[in-house]
Amino acid sequence: FINTASDENRIALLDEERAIVAEETWLSNRDQAEKVLPTIRELLVGQSEGADAANFGLLKGVIAVTGPGSYPSVRIGIAVANALAFGLKIPAAGVRREAVEQGFDCVSEVELVEGAYIEPYYEKAPNITEPRQG
Repeated sequence: FINTASDENRIALLDEERAIVAEETWLSNRDQAEKVLPTIRELLVGQSEGADAANFGLLKGVIAVTGPGSYPSVRIGIAVANALAFGLKIPAAGVRREAVEQGFDCVSEVELVEGAYIEPYYEKAPNITEPRQG
């Protein structure tokens, strides 16, 4: 489970019933790009008894929060989730931030789909300005 769309980032490993086995949270400080993959690795090492390396083969699916949130924050979480799903050939699914904020139980209802990719949800249209002249 990857949530980089909220003020509090959250990476969690879930079991088959989607109960939390291990998790790490931290307050957002525009550091998601630096912390997401090392946090996933750290959690996986913690689940691999006596191993020094992360066993990414333990991952059987990935769920990521799709937004809304800041563009870079949402993009980082979804890019990592999609890369894991594609690279490990595992199913993926997205869940909206509002659903997770209502209660983490919502992730048990999310259907993981083989070959799926997660699409971001942005509250607003992009704010693209004209280039400065001179």
